[in-house]
Amino acid sequence: MRIKIYIAVVALALQVFIFPISVSAYNPDSYKDYCGSRYIYDLVQEAKTACDEWEYKQCLKKGYRILEADSSCEYGYGFVGCGLQGKKKYKEALPYLSRAIRRKNNFYEFYMCRGLCYIELGKFEVALSDFSEVVKKIPNEKKEKLAWAICQVAYCKNALLRFDEAITDLNKAIKMYPEHFFSYKERGYAYDHKGNYTKAMEDYNYYISKSDDKEKVASTMVSMGVIEITLKKYDEALHYFNETLKKNKDERYAYWNRAVTYQLMKKYDNSLSDLNTALKYYTDSSEISRIYNIMGEDKMGLKKF
Repeated sequence: MRIKIYIAVVALALQVFIFPISVSAYNPDSYKDYCGSRYIYDLVQEAKTACDEWEYKQCLKKGYRILEADSSCEYGYGFVGCGLQGKKKYKEALPYLSRAIRRKNNFYEFYMCRGLCYIELGKFEVALSDFSEVVKKIPNEKKEKLAWAICQVAYCKNALLRFDEAITDLNKAIKMYPEHFFSYKERGYAYDHKGNYTKAMEDYNYYISKSDDKEKVASTMVSMGVIEITLKKYDEALHYFNETLKKNKDERYAYWNRAVTYQLMKKYDNSLSDLNTALKYYTDSSEISRIYNIMGEDKMGLKKF
């Protein structure tokens, strides 16, 4: 009798402990969307998190590890492309990202990184197409990321001179996530180029009061100074250019525009000094030619006095 009970207990133990293990055992079909591998699935999740948090070195590392495990796995190509974009290797990144998007187009991160590459390469039409896809694919609960993506759509539209559309998009982004301060800068840019200088200055002022990005703040102050030149408020323009150079002494547009302001104020020596400094920062022949033309005007002005 004791033997039978013992056997029954063992059988029950086998049911409880062994049978569940066989149910949860590794099944490649569970990960067929991840190249049939639990290992790759885990790497994809880690790479996706790294990409969302702008940790491109980790993204690149995970992408290469995916390709080491399976050289045909499209996720690997996508995350390698994202990593290369983060390293500013835009042309090198594009083939990786395009290959991943052709096969695995459900990840907004791949569109996002390809769109950023296209922006840096000045290809705003295709960047706009990619960021439109990003906006469609980002979950609504990710408000900060979604507002950022909408701002990138507007950035492309500004570059394409579609200012009214950009303003509409930026109003939406700001309403969705008011703490995304770059949206104010971009909306200011759109208002600026539509000639609505009051609204442009309001957005620019709000941006520089909130942003801790010194380079972008400096470039925004140059835009504010140019508005003051347009309004013939030359002292105010000089204020913005001087403040710009305190924040970023290498902001070449500040030297150029301050020189123009000095010329309009008939302070030709000051203008020539700024133009000579500006020449150190320009390599494009057409821009250098324009600087020499302004210098010629300054020298003509000096002869009159």
